[in-house]
Amino acid sequence: MKTMRNKLAWRYVFYLTIFELPGSFFLLYPGMDILVKANAGAIAYPLMVASCIIGFEFFSFFALREVRTKVQFAALLLSLFGVVTICF
Repeated sequence: MKTMRNKLAWRYVFYLTIFELPGSFFLLYPGMDILVKANAGAIAYPLMVASCIIGFEFFSFFALREVRTKVQFAALLLSLFGVVTICF
C-alpha cells in the first residue's frame, strides 16, 4: 500500500497515460485497422511492437548517442527475427 501513496509513481502513471492514449488512438489502432483491411490482421500487433523496438533503437543511437556492443546488436537482430517468424 506504500506504493499507492507514492506521488512520484502517480506522476509517472499520469505522464504515461498522457502519451499512451493519443499514441494508441492516432497510430496503433488505425494502423491495425489498415492491416486488417489488407487481410494482414494477424501480423498487426507484432509489426507494431517491432516498429516500437526499431524506433527506440533509432532514438537511442541518434539522440542519446548510445553505442551498442556486438552482443547487444545480435540480441536486437534476434528479437526482430523473432517478430518476423511470429508474423509467418
